[in-house]
Amino acid sequence: MSRFCYLGNMIDAGGGAEAAVTARIRSGWKKFRELAPFLTFRAPPPKVKGKVYAACIRKCMTYGSETWSLKSDSAQRLERTEMRMVRWMCGTSLREKQRGEDLLQSMGLTKITDEIRQSRLRWYGHVVRREESHWLKKAWRFEVVGPRPRGRPRKTWDETLAEDLRLSNLANVDVRNRTEWNRAIKERQRPTP
Repeated sequence: MSRFCYLGNMIDAGGGAEAAVTARIRSGWKKFRELAPFLTFRAPPPKVKGKVYAACIRKCMTYGSETWSLKSDSAQRLERTEMRMVRWMCGTSLREKQRGEDLLQSMGLTKITDEIRQSRLRWYGHVVRREESHWLKKAWRFEVVGPRPRGRPRKTWDETLAEDLRLSNLANVDVRNRTEWNRAIKERQRPTP
């Protein structure tokens, strides 16, 4: 068995998050179709639709994303899926040439990749604040011994995290101070008005 589902998250024997992203996208579409009568109805304001979407569908699509080291094609798949849903909720098509950022802003949302980055940084804070003897810290620092396979190595969670810290300008914020760290993450990821 090369992959299996554990607590709603797909685990692949080869590593990577592609199977998990595919499973989460399917779950998101399933939840969207359940809520489509409300979300595609014209009467509710876009902000209300955005809140329902963020609470139900986006949470379903980003479940377990704290541990993903996303490749760019997986991130693009998530963004494309979200934009299809957002355009459907807004009743617009690609032919109308409305920018996706404007539609997201009208619903009070940020990009799904920004939300994943925020949750990954929040999880990183939890891991760093753990005591050294905790199993989570040991698993994070676990080194695999043996020969490496040929080719370019997979992108690790640490590399993804370093990129997140660089993109969010959080290198100078103290991770051990929980309130300061959470405030800094929320400030960096807040949608522009």
